[in-house]
Amino acid sequence: MGGIWPDFLTALILVGIGWSCSLLLLDRETIPRLLSSLNLGRLLHLSLESSDLGIWCYEHQQDRIFLDGRASLLLGLPTRAARLAEFLECVVPEDRERIRRIWLHPPTTAAPGTVEFRVGDSHRGLRHLSLSSGLPGRGGKRRRRSGAMAMGTLQDVTERKKVEIALRESEARFSTIFRTCPAGIALCRVADGSLVDVNPAFLHIYGLERQEVIGMTSFALHLWGSPQQREVALASILIDGRGYQSERSIRRPDGQVRHLLISVDLVFLDSERYLQWTLLDVTENRRSQALASRNEILTNAIMNSLDVAVAVLDREGNILRTNRKWSEFALGNGAGEELAAGVGLNYFEVCRRSFPEASATEALAGMQAVLEERLPVASIEYPCHGPAGERWYLLQATPLGSGLQGLVTIHMDITARRQAEEGLRQRLMLQDKLARVAASVPGVIYSIKLRPDGTFCIPYAMQGSVDIFGLRPEDLTEDLTEDLGPVLSRIHGADQERVLAVVLESARTMAPWHCEFRVHHPQGGVRWVESKAVPRLEDDGCVIWHGYIHDVSARKQADAELMRSRDQLRALNEGLQRVREEERSRISLEIHDQLGQSLTVLKLEMAWLRARLLGGQAEEKTRLQEVGRLIDDTLRAVRTISWDLRPGILDTLGLGAGVEWLVDDFRRRLGIRCNVVVPRERLELPDVLATHLFRICQELLTNVARHAQANRIDVSLGLADGRVLLEVRDNGRGMPMLPAHGHSLGLLGIKERAAQCGGEVHIATRPEIEGTRVRVLVPLITRETDIGNIGH
Repeated sequence: MGGIWPDFLTALILVGIGWSCSLLLLDRETIPRLLSSLNLGRLLHLSLESSDLGIWCYEHQQDRIFLDGRASLLLGLPTRAARLAEFLECVVPEDRERIRRIWLHPPTTAAPGTVEFRVGDSHRGLRHLSLSSGLPGRGGKRRRRSGAMAMGTLQDVTERKKVEIALRESEARFSTIFRTCPAGIALCRVADGSLVDVNPAFLHIYGLERQEVIGMTSFALHLWGSPQQREVALASILIDGRGYQSERSIRRPDGQVRHLLISVDLVFLDSERYLQWTLLDVTENRRSQALASRNEILTNAIMNSLDVAVAVLDREGNILRTNRKWSEFALGNGAGEELAAGVGLNYFEVCRRSFPEASATEALAGMQAVLEERLPVASIEYPCHGPAGERWYLLQATPLGSGLQGLVTIHMDITARRQAEEGLRQRLMLQDKLARVAASVPGVIYSIKLRPDGTFCIPYAMQGSVDIFGLRPEDLTEDLTEDLGPVLSRIHGADQERVLAVVLESARTMAPWHCEFRVHHPQGGVRWVESKAVPRLEDDGCVIWHGYIHDVSARKQADAELMRSRDQLRALNEGLQRVREEERSRISLEIHDQLGQSLTVLKLEMAWLRARLLGGQAEEKTRLQEVGRLIDDTLRAVRTISWDLRPGILDTLGLGAGVEWLVDDFRRRLGIRCNVVVPRERLELPDVLATHLFRICQELLTNVARHAQANRIDVSLGLADGRVLLEVRDNGRGMPMLPAHGHSLGLLGIKERAAQCGGEVHIATRPEIEGTRVRVLVPLITRETDIGNIGH
């Protein structure tokens, strides 16, 4: 016994109360004396009771398990000494084999081990127990006599298991809510600002994959508007303990713009601080609001554009909506501001108060008949005498339709119709006024008649003929010969035949004719005039035209000035492009020769310095290697920038090699299958022409990459009928809708470059062909001085 006791004390100090189980090997009277002699009895007693532990000890050789009262109670055994088989009977069948192996294979060291198992009886149900086991120590006579011995504690962990199960279920519910929540949720570590977890809704909002998001910072995802906003928000969250809300708009990789309502709160996980981002996508809501607002604006705009007073009524006659003309109508007829606003008033009561009795009765009966679907439309004319005098209006009531109960009423001013008789009486005077007005219009209103025998006459011409032809109307209304007599003599000799042909063609097709030509005015000299006329076939077989002719000399002069300005702009653009290409070439050469050489020398110097570092200077060598890699990256960037500015291959090997390089670079960057055909012999072209064609090819390939969605392109360069032909064709989606005037800015630039070389651009797309084909044809020029002449 004296050999076991020091081992027990050692175990008690190292692993706690569990190792005190070796006391069970002593008789019940010896234990208190020993514990009291060591002043540990009360400590052990209190420790066991406070920790709710039972003590056991198992002697393998004798197959005996010694239990204290708490252990017996936990196992449900009536005795404190039992065999292994009796112990295992208390364990649920699923756990027996695992517990049996522990008894039959005792631990070989004093290190403690723990296993959990289940026991159950009809009274207390299923319980979870935790068994801690180990050896009592390294030496001792008792152990040498008795052989291997295991001992430890037994504790009821049923409540802990319930808590663990509840925790797992809670975590499962949280995980389900987290994954299925329609709002985007992300957890962001406060320490470094990186995202550690996101739910599918967050990924859907951003249009990204999970592996793209995890590890990114909230700043990289544009969740913060600015560093200052982040500092203010973090102060509110971390210091004041308040949540943070804001509204942001983000652009997804596919170009979509999403509007988000953002809420940020502080959470703790494993004692570490995290920001929980909650994102609510309100894009569709905003679109619906915008659409509703747009529809409201459109409805108001349409109603306000009507030149009649409109009021929309419900079934009881309450006014729901009016337009601007209604307000003008009400105010113009002496009504108050309330009626001018209209909305909310009962129109049936307004009719009873404002209309004459007979008109009110008729109007109310008609509107009621429409509401009851006895009439499709009710029309009532009524007088309305206001400050402006006596006026008459037409009230029309129609149903709202589309299953809606109510009416749409319009009020049209028919005063003019009521005054028609007065107008008829004044017709002659009005005709005279109109004739005078027509005479004051610049130009000539005329009629020309072609008789069946081929002769012409001018039945009517206004006084303006003196200003146009220098001929009085009476001079024109005389019978004319088949060559238009005095009128034709005033037309410029180069235009006479064309004008006569246009008139005769109109007589043949009975289509309106329009022609611009020059005339000789005796005092004004040569002028440009424009004439339009509409033909009509008379019953006698004559064709008569009613038309108008006016002076367009100023417009022609402006057109000529515009053409000159356009030519000057084209020449200016051509000069700018030439200067830009020259500047590109200069910058490319300077970057390649100066910056590239300097970086190369710097790289060699770094290699020399790294080779002379001592063996123990590992950190310095690593830094120099990083600097060397940075220099390599910079050299590659310099080469790329130099080639983008002006590929040297264009100057050294010519346009064909330059086109091949463009296609190879396109294939390498995008992985699209490419086929290129260029002449074997170098095309001897001026630098300006070669540069234009190279840039055109470059722009076409860029358009394919941006828009075509093709998986194959064919590029060819060659000669056709004395011209240089560049063709780029893809098998993509084509151009279903060309922009206004037929071209985007890219295609407009291509056409402009081709025009400067005297060339032309032909575009074919679906459904004419599969994909898109662009052909550029320019004249074969051998001298650079000829390019400008051809372009103009």
